Amino acid sequence: MLLNSILYYFHWFVIFIFNTFISLYVTLSDLGSSLHGDIGSEYDYIIVGGGSAGAVIALRLSENQNVSVLLLEAGAATPDILNIPVLGPLKQTSDLDWQYKTIPQEHSCYGLKNNSSVWPSGKVLGGTTHLNYMVYLKGHENDFKSWTDPETNDWSIDDVEYYFNKAVECNPHIQSKRCSEDGNLLVREAAFTTDFGSAVLRASSEIGYEITDLNSSGKCGFMIPQVNIDSHGKRWTADQKLRKVLTRRKNLTVQTNVVVQRILIRNRYEAYAVEYRLSRKIRTVNAREEIILSAGTVGSAKILMLSGIGPKPVLAKAKVKQLVDLPVGKNLQDHITTGLDLILLVKELFSINHLTNPMSAYEYFVKGKGPYTSNVVEAVGLVHTDEDEGGSPDLELMAMVAGTSSDGGLFSRHSMGISDSLWEEYFSLLTNTSAATILPVLLHPKSVGEVELNPEDPLGPPLINPRYLSDQDDVKTLIRGIRLVQRLVNTKAMNEFGARFNNITLPGCEKLHFDSDDYWDCYVRHLTLTTYHPVGTCRMGIDENVSVVDHRLRVHKTNKLRIIDASVMPTMPSANTNAAVIMIAEKGSDLIKEDYNRRRSCSSVREILFLDKKCESRCNFSIK
Repeated sequence: MLLNSILYYFHWFVIFIFNTFISLYVTLSDLGSSLHGDIGSEYDYIIVGGGSAGAVIALRLSENQNVSVLLLEAGAATPDILNIPVLGPLKQTSDLDWQYKTIPQEHSCYGLKNNSSVWPSGKVLGGTTHLNYMVYLKGHENDFKSWTDPETNDWSIDDVEYYFNKAVECNPHIQSKRCSEDGNLLVREAAFTTDFGSAVLRASSEIGYEITDLNSSGKCGFMIPQVNIDSHGKRWTADQKLRKVLTRRKNLTVQTNVVVQRILIRNRYEAYAVEYRLSRKIRTVNAREEIILSAGTVGSAKILMLSGIGPKPVLAKAKVKQLVDLPVGKNLQDHITTGLDLILLVKELFSINHLTNPMSAYEYFVKGKGPYTSNVVEAVGLVHTDEDEGGSPDLELMAMVAGTSSDGGLFSRHSMGISDSLWEEYFSLLTNTSAATILPVLLHPKSVGEVELNPEDPLGPPLINPRYLSDQDDVKTLIRGIRLVQRLVNTKAMNEFGARFNNITLPGCEKLHFDSDDYWDCYVRHLTLTTYHPVGTCRMGIDENVSVVDHRLRVHKTNKLRIIDASVMPTMPSANTNAAVIMIAEKGSDLIKEDYNRRRSCSSVREILFLDKKCESRCNFSIK
């Protein structure tokens, strides 16, 4: 017992030092916010948000030396030492995280503090690529059928596949047809796995699933995950290539620790400037060509509404004058999961003890290998559990070699918002065992929510209401996912591996017969967790009554304003969303370049032909 107590406090001290370092670094970085030049008065393009999308857009637009690009990021730029893969989750709830929380949920999250879901979101240059589990998964080809523009065929399956491939940097681990020589995104096979992942693959094969490359086959099945990691075992983040080119690109300015408050709109609904806060002062900067919002599903919706673009009732409550009536903040969707620590193992495969072992540090810093390179996810699957075998899969399964109890209560329970009572009465009972998790992830929720400004503090954190599990079909799908996890655990492969299903009853569900559908209904509604994949609040589409941007990502009813991030997704991909966000950024960058070249071409022809009427009618356009 004494040794366990000593180890617990040692581990706690290590985490404390890590978080203190982050806080101190962020505070000091605020003193010198610019990575390349101070903010001028005017730029051709202003990009708001330097995450997965914004960093890519800045990189692509600044390829043209004839345009000036300003990237504004609310968070800091962090040193490479923080890009140790396994430490990613420790950054959640730190100063590198926006630390969003949903409002109390009516139908779910009963086992979480205040019935509220914690939503990690990167407040750092590079965004959530600093915090996530690095899984690279594109989704199923059927996901994008509803995205396609019927007139231009933009966002067709072939179109999005081209941009998925353009985004990825070629390396020996990737087929040449699935990458680009000037790609930005690093994709490799997982650098470190235990035997758990291969056991899950054998189990999935045993019950009839195919082992296949989900990123190229277009099929359902299981695989060892591909991850965003470099050849030295370091986490890839969206800002890495951007920072490398900064010194060479004099037309690119990146400013960190800048909080954008709103977009300024003038005659003809033209977005002409960005209002931001830097060092407690409110300032503005003008855009000649376009302003691009890439602040994420929550952030982009908030900034639009503060700018007067959104539903009138929401803006009126926050005392914001409406300029443009659009359904901003609606259509909020998220991948929901459940099923923590439902697998018990006979031996410990991965725990916090591995991370504090000096040999693990040696393997990472000297060889670029070992437990520090782990993202904990050792197998992923896409499956159909409904009757629509021809459509998109309804569940993703993520096999994780650790459980919530694996760190002894030091961190995971806090980052997930698990209530103290549920920890004490359930998860703490598992700390002396070895737990693992196969998460069933709801890929296409029918429960849809919204993001709204907080009327009491419009500039503060917005009101996030995903309405988790308000549709009973979502509960039924997650229960089918738990049943599938049971089937996997009961296979010969998993039994030989020493795995068994956790039969401890969850507190709050004791009055229900264990393993009945009613019990699992109760379980799912208590342990309702986000995989932090929110999308959809600035939906792409044709109908201005239900969408915010068109298929060229231009905000309806406005000029010179685009949104390029996860918020434009009309529906969810059957995958972790980061790959799709970067695909959208690549596609959006090309759309901007196309419009820029059209305008430049028109100007040249006009000058040569002295305002030829045919050219004038063809080229006399604003952004929309």
